[in-house]
Amino acid sequence: ISACSAEAYGGGVMAWNEVTFETMKDVNIHSCSAGGAGGGLAAQQSVTFTLMDGVNISACSAEVDGGGLGAYDDVAFGTMKDVNIHSCSAGGAGGGLAAQQSVTFTLMD
Repeated sequence: ISACSAEAYGGGVMAWNEVTFETMKDVNIHSCSAGGAGGGLAAQQSVTFTLMDGVNISACSAEVDGGGLGAYDDVAFGTMKDVNIHSCSAGGAGGGLAAQQSVTFTLMD
């Protein structure tokens, strides 16, 4: 996923309202942007990532928070293995990652 943009959230990927990703493997999100939050990936309201393996988020930006990844309001990350967020920026908080309101990280390896 590259060179994508959104006026609001999730320039590369937006997951919202009871979404589950069982396995996200070998995914590259590069040079994406959002006018709101989550330049590379945004997750909001009851979103679960069971396994993220080999995920790279790079050179993404958000005008608000979470240049690489923004997670808000009941988001759960199970196992995060070989997840790299680099060269991302945000106009507010969390150039790489912003997490707010009941966000859980179980295992980061």
